[in-house]
Amino acid sequence: MSPVKRKWLEFAVAFLSIAFISSYFLRHFDEFRKIANLGAAHIIGILALSFTIHLLIGYKVLLILKQLGLRAITCMEWLRIFTVSRFINFHLTQGANVYRSILLKKDYDFSYTKSISVMLIFAWVDVVFIFFLAWIAFAFAGSHWKISRLDLVFLLPMVLLALIVAPMAIYAIFKRLDVRTPRLRWLHDKCLEMAAYAKESVRDHVLLRRLFLLSVISFIFYALAVYIAFAGIGVHLNAEASLLFTVVILLSSVVNITPNNIGVMELLYGGLAHVMGLTLGEGVLACGIIRVLGYFLVAGLALLCLGKKNKK
Repeated sequence: MSPVKRKWLEFAVAFLSIAFISSYFLRHFDEFRKIANLGAAHIIGILALSFTIHLLIGYKVLLILKQLGLRAITCMEWLRIFTVSRFINFHLTQGANVYRSILLKKDYDFSYTKSISVMLIFAWVDVVFIFFLAWIAFAFAGSHWKISRLDLVFLLPMVLLALIVAPMAIYAIFKRLDVRTPRLRWLHDKCLEMAAYAKESVRDHVLLRRLFLLSVISFIFYALAVYIAFAGIGVHLNAEASLLFTVVILLSSVVNITPNNIGVMELLYGGLAHVMGLTLGEGVLACGIIRVLGYFLVAGLALLCLGKKNKK
């Protein structure tokens, strides 16, 4: 699909999602009024958690960058690049990745292949840890949630196993491929290089332990933010429900269908809320609260970073 068609598709998905949500609240305006219950304590709590999560995510990416050889960059310089890139991602799908890749190439001669590898490794690590934490939490909670008649407690380990062996399996496949066409050979070599970076990262146990710890802390803070957002509209979730909403928000952040999945994530929250016996509007409102506060937080930080850069 051409970039222009993809942009139009993204716009159509976002527009239709927002149109559906707007139509729903016009017909259920009493649900929208629940936003009035949101207090200063809820707002401050979500902002504080969002800021901490922002720092944790940035540090996770920095650890992977350093593992792939980017030693020269300072923590503060990386935080500036990461913050501005996250703000761009609110408006352009994959905008954050493109912005980071260009700056790292220009300022630190960090190859585009390595930048793409960082994105893939980060996504792989996030998905593996999300599924692992969800599995542990469901097992301890004694959950009986099922997908196609399979208990999640038994389904998640199978998915985890497939995800864990994926980097090594992909590397082995590309290693065995014999590509002779020049253009395909170039693509094959780049894919093999990225697979090799992923394989080496998987084998770095020190890196994985650090990323795991950061993921656990981030997961807890995400769950607290979800709980506070729902509490802000008068809905008090139990631990299992908070867990499920957290898993949805983390998994949806791995793949962006629209810029920052605007509209898509709200509908996912609304649908999950409906399945849990809440209303679609309550799920959408909670997601919207987290999104809007997160947007203003990152926008403020990005302006601060850009202001300091201009002064320098």
